[in-house]
Amino acid sequence: MFIYNRLTELTILQALPVLVLLLLGFILGVILLKDKPTLKLILISLVLGILVSLVSGLVGWGSYSGTGYAERFGWPLQYSNEYRFFEEGDTTTPVVPIDLRFDLLRFCINSSIYIISIINILWFFSIRKSQKNLRVHVLLLFSLFAILILAILSLNNKNMIGIVKNQINLEDDTEQKSEPRARYLVETKYPELKDFEKQSSFAGKVVFSKVVGSSIYFAYVVSGSGVPIADATCFKVENLQTVSEIGKMIRPTPGNDGMIDPVTCRVN
Repeated sequence: MFIYNRLTELTILQALPVLVLLLLGFILGVILLKDKPTLKLILISLVLGILVSLVSGLVGWGSYSGTGYAERFGWPLQYSNEYRFFEEGDTTTPVVPIDLRFDLLRFCINSSIYIISIINILWFFSIRKSQKNLRVHVLLLFSLFAILILAILSLNNKNMIGIVKNQINLEDDTEQKSEPRARYLVETKYPELKDFEKQSSFAGKVVFSKVVGSSIYFAYVVSGSGVPIADATCFKVENLQTVSEIGKMIRPTPGNDGMIDPVTCRVN
């Protein structure tokens, strides 16, 4: 059974320092102990790390959009995305996923974190009897410190929107002022989207927004050369507090005019 919304995913920029810390522990272990792990230990760690990364797919995040349900899986990096439509007249049972995405880069980084952590821990227990000096504990200390940082970042991401909310004065909350604030919240939680329109792209990038009641929807669109829209990811900001990812662009229907609805993430 999937575990939903219990652990908050990390961005790639947050995960990289953790990976560097684990690698540093490994390198210092080789230098200080003048030893290195056996090939058998490395292979065991490689298999276990990939398996744990796959099992981390049980950690999921789900959010409803206008006509469907978006899900993301993996921890500390989410590497798999699914989008499901509801059958017409049925808003309770999503049908089989119509859009599946697997991010190989995120999966590799995710797996590397587990692999190096396991190498360090197994190596520590394999040599601590033969080498009783304090230097051997560098492996365990770096791994435990990296795991602690993962936990702190995960908890921080879960509470970050609430912290940002306290910095925003919601008085005089006109629609004109709300949209920039809502977009700021999206790009705070997803820093890779910052200055989206300025990011390099063959045909350009653009952000569409739509206000529905107390919610503001955004579509971060990558323009195409042969088609109006090559790719798009949509987000929802509720009451200038909660940011959730709706999902990826729904494939356009024949005769579409290239306009996207940020609420449903569907190309009309």
